[in-house]
Amino acid sequence: MEENAALLGQKYLECFCRRSRDGFFVRYADPALPDMYCHNFLELKKPVGTLLLRKTLEERIAAARAAGAAFFRLELGIEPASLPGAFPQGGEPEHNGLYRLAPERAAVERWASPPECAIRPMADSADTAALAEIELSNADGCGRGFCLRRAERRARVYTSGGPCRNFLADWNGQAAGTCVLFTYGGMGRLEDLVVRPELRRRKIASSLLRTLVLRGMDDGCRVFFLTADEDDTPKALYRALGFEKTVDTWALTWRL
Repeated sequence: MEENAALLGQKYLECFCRRSRDGFFVRYADPALPDMYCHNFLELKKPVGTLLLRKTLEERIAAARAAGAAFFRLELGIEPASLPGAFPQGGEPEHNGLYRLAPERAAVERWASPPECAIRPMADSADTAALAEIELSNADGCGRGFCLRRAERRARVYTSGGPCRNFLADWNGQAAGTCVLFTYGGMGRLEDLVVRPELRRRKIASSLLRTLVLRGMDDGCRVFFLTADEDDTPKALYRALGFEKTVDTWALTWRL
């Protein structure tokens, strides 16, 4: 199960990133958006001793700083505290949970979807601007310029006719939320679920998830995965809809 989820995540990232082997790591890099954390990072793939891992990371962080990078990010499948002394100081921790759903259509059709909420696929430049505005409302310190560049980068993938598609939720005609569906090998990955803060608690998130899961099932998906920050509240919604956590993941980010 975890192997399938990992392969699905890899294929999703390859829609945006170059993937290459780099010693103990796999490197993901997005030249079109080098300042986006989740598109530019190293993933620890092989067991390695504590001292060697620390030395290697210190070298990579120094090289990233010398190259003018704004950050260095490491993703790993173990809790950093389980390897004391392996990581240089200053890394900001992030704890996520991977959630899984093997849906029954009748149950998904019962998920809340109020009539004021209309879900539609992203189509044009006007939708790109709407996506940027939705993300800006939840940007937590990111500037308008970054949100617009991120939306434009993603839109090129979403509108390319490939397996990675973005959907927008309109609430009484106003762009209110967004979510991504990626399909591969009978599996679906749900990404970047965002709802404008002033329009939350109106079942917009459940409407988006309902539409995307049903669309994925129509495309042959039998199981769906999503990742949730363990410090955020949406995971309560996921559990209420039947998603079950299967594994924990961690990341460390050094701001340079």
